[in-house]
Amino acid sequence: LFADIVITNHALLFQDFSSEEPLFASCEHIIFDEAHHIEEAASRTLGEQFSCMYFQLVISRLGTLETEDVLSKVYKMMKKSEQASRSTFRMISYSLKELKFDADELFQMLRTFIFKQTKQEQGTNNMPLIYRYNAELEKGKLWDSIVELTNRFIYELRRVVTALEKQVDILQSKLEWEMHVVTGEFMHLIELLRKMAESLQLLVLEKNSYVTWMETETKGTIHSTVLYAQPVHIGERFADEFLTEKKSVIFTSATLTVNDTFDYIKEELGLHDFAPNTLKVPSPFRYDEQMKLMVSTDVPFIKQVSNERYIESVSEHIAKIAKATKGRMLVLFTSYEMLKEAYANLKNNDELEGYLLLTQSVNNKSRSRLIRKFQEFDKSILLGTSSFWEGIDIPGDALSCLVIVRLPFTPPHQPMMEAKGEWLKNQGEDVFAKLALPQAILRFKQGFGRLIRTNTDTGTVVVLDRRLTSSSYGKRFLQSIPNVPLYEGPLKELLVQLEEPSNE
Repeated sequence: LFADIVITNHALLFQDFSSEEPLFASCEHIIFDEAHHIEEAASRTLGEQFSCMYFQLVISRLGTLETEDVLSKVYKMMKKSEQASRSTFRMISYSLKELKFDADELFQMLRTFIFKQTKQEQGTNNMPLIYRYNAELEKGKLWDSIVELTNRFIYELRRVVTALEKQVDILQSKLEWEMHVVTGEFMHLIELLRKMAESLQLLVLEKNSYVTWMETETKGTIHSTVLYAQPVHIGERFADEFLTEKKSVIFTSATLTVNDTFDYIKEELGLHDFAPNTLKVPSPFRYDEQMKLMVSTDVPFIKQVSNERYIESVSEHIAKIAKATKGRMLVLFTSYEMLKEAYANLKNNDELEGYLLLTQSVNNKSRSRLIRKFQEFDKSILLGTSSFWEGIDIPGDALSCLVIVRLPFTPPHQPMMEAKGEWLKNQGEDVFAKLALPQAILRFKQGFGRLIRTNTDTGTVVVLDRRLTSSSYGKRFLQSIPNVPLYEGPLKELLVQLEEPSNE
């Protein structure tokens, strides 16, 4: 590298770290921003995945002799110098067509397998279906058929890759071809297919130490089906192979501490042996003057009522709070399904006539476009999940109220969460205290931080989850956020406080 400073993202850095010829190996000093995401980004990048849709995209880009895509262009380029074997290219073209059909058949089987193992029916809702599997332990006729077809598919894919690579050897013998843009794309697509064969081998046929799972959409097609494999822990490898090669590494984020300590992030990234220096910089904001925190005691505990009744209560709270604040409100959900149901209720609420109701799923807009729309309209309500908990910046009067519907615990049966929990149990550790709670606290801090973005911002955070103040662990959440005025009570009383100015 010739640059003095390189700016990149986590994913590209870890892809480079695991590559055979790393580009950033000469970088001796690293600064990680948003460092609370390192473990997740590294685990995802150092793992494997195979997507039916992505495979079909690569195959389609290569094309056949009958299409005007890369394979056809390479053939015509080589034909001019009488270097192309038509029979070889016809074989490759035919094999690529067959691979497309085989991929569809394989992923139809995998999709059927997911529905069978999760005991779900197709099209019952729009929830993603997730099944954690172990290729060594799966049994039954359907799985046997999947393994058989996978073996055949990988064999054919590697045979095609070998034939394509022979054409690359011919191309590279001619300087004018080697430098051609089509040759570059041709080589890139071949490399992708080679890596896909390796990924599928690991995902279905090999014994490995990864967490493996399959996902599909209940109302989707076979192209929504994806296979994943990720390491349970990256801390030891990250420390031994990455950190030891650097002169200095700085981790920075607004959410690295849980209960005022860095213990969780140190454990997650394998930092304890390095005895890292830590620094917690005071916030420039006067939180105790700029904001209030409210917890409604009218929202029922989710396990004590039906899902329908719970959503009704949440929707009623959102509508009444929006009326009190005249919109300018961001509502954070932990569940996409809950967001959709609340949106349906709010859309039919006559009290919200004249309010603009925005949500990432229904309005079909990018996050940045939704936020821009939200800022343009005074009486607006933005419902968000996942990506809206962090990384969005809405300073000033455009946002004066943040509603957090539920404490953001990761579902315990999410594959990575489940695997990490099993590992901790085997170590004799408390899974809730060591994993679920710290993760939820960090996520809560991220969501909480959406409201106050400048020294002049004011507003209110309303939490519709009574566990924040009623549970034994709720105080851990409160201890991890700035000390702000806390109001707890029935919604009617909170609405009076909402209409009063901030504590200036």
